[in-house]
Amino acid sequence: MPHYFLFVVVIEVVFTLVEMIRTFIAVQLSLAPEYDAMRAELRRRTAYDDIRWSDDAHIHLTLRYIGKTPTNKIDTIKKALDEIAGHTPELDLEIDKLGIFGTAHAPKILRLSFIKTPQLVQLYTEICQMLEGFEFVLEKQNFVPHITLGRIKKVDNCRRFFALLNELQPEYKQRFHISEIALVRSVLEKGEVFYTTMHISPLGTQLSNNRQ
Repeated sequence: MPHYFLFVVVIEVVFTLVEMIRTFIAVQLSLAPEYDAMRAELRRRTAYDDIRWSDDAHIHLTLRYIGKTPTNKIDTIKKALDEIAGHTPELDLEIDKLGIFGTAHAPKILRLSFIKTPQLVQLYTEICQMLEGFEFVLEKQNFVPHITLGRIKKVDNCRRFFALLNELQPEYKQRFHISEIALVRSVLEKGEVFYTTMHISPLGTQLSNNRQ
């Protein structure tokens, strides 16, 4: 009876596990006291509604939400963001109005919107093109620059809620001079969101160098 020898070749395959984190690109902002007062009044008069309010430290304008991001691409994104920011002039932004995302019967996001300027749209477009070039699959969406004031789970009375928004429309239109943009990490822990600034890209550095 022939003997058969079974040779088992063990091949060790080493997988490099790349950590994934959630990131977005934003303009970090601080609201004027008039808007802090408006937010406090909104909280007080929507006590019976279910709204998760944004923390003061979370006030920002999202230029592009990236989502899941391999950590081995972070340095590449930082360099590309520096390049885009470097040839982008500093921006002036102005708050437009208080409003929502969603519908009149099911509001989802309470927001302060900005006047959309050509310069801001150009910056947004270049950031999207950069990320697509790095093979990120971006959700197609209309760019509506805004600050998220709160995430709405339930409104007790929609008619009352929208009447309140009309009443509290800001008379003072805060303006912001923007000199930098940021790459931010978002971490969800026990139902709370924490933001960490990973990188700051100053605007207009290449323009300043060219003038010298």
